[in-house]
Amino acid sequence: MDDAPLYMAIRSGLFAKAGLTVHIQTYSSAANEISALASGSADIAIGDYADFFFAQDTGARRGFTIVADAYDAAPSVMEVLTLRLGITKPQQLQGKTIGTPEPQGIPFSTRLPYSEETLATQSVLTNDGVNVANVGWKALPTGQLVSALQNHQVDAIPPASLLSTSGDSTRGQ
Repeated sequence: MDDAPLYMAIRSGLFAKAGLTVHIQTYSSAANEISALASGSADIAIGDYADFFFAQDTGARRGFTIVADAYDAAPSVMEVLTLRLGITKPQQLQGKTIGTPEPQGIPFSTRLPYSEETLATQSVLTNDGVNVANVGWKALPTGQLVSALQNHQVDAIPPASLLSTSGDSTRGQ
């Protein structure tokens, strides 16, 4: 979902019309993506802000610049997917467990946000009057999130969790 505009721009020829050749490379982790930026083998990366902020804050990499936000479908929108028929309001997630992708560069916490997904979801739940101290987080490999939701191992997942664990990077010429 986050990367859709990038792929649409390539398919529609927008980069070519601007005189750019863009190659998309998928990385298996945020750390690999950050290394590609540092080495110059990638010019731009799409990934979880938290991983990039953490790398910059810990000195692993300096000088990141946010070019555009790719996460929000629309202002003030954060979706949480659930299969439980009884969960129709944010307040009903109190006491439930939300599955999220395993953290890449930031240490995992069941109570503190460790990714864009957990931070955005906690922010929206707080704004909707949910006591987030009563919401649990379960970090799982990205490929297991949908099945964990289907098998009722978690009560909900953010839709961005359906994406790869890191992101795509592009190399323009």
